[in-house]
Amino acid sequence: MGVLLIADIIDGQISIDQTAKALTAAEKLGEVTILCASSDCREAVKTAASFTGVKEVLYVEDQIYGRALAEPL
Repeated sequence: MGVLLIADIIDGQISIDQTAKALTAAEKLGEVTILCASSDCREAVKTAASFTGVKEVLYVEDQIYGRALAEPL
């Protein structure tokens, strides 16, 4: 089963600690795809792609995602 993990991104940077903990749990369920959604997430995408066990990284950049609210997602 595939798992979609939504990365915790603050000010364009991925929260490595929080995302790594979630990734450890998600890997037990299957192949992991990470979603990076923010107003500027290029650095977060690079970091997410460097994690071991990540099959794919998806990203979307838009001002609406830059406020760290769950509703737009």
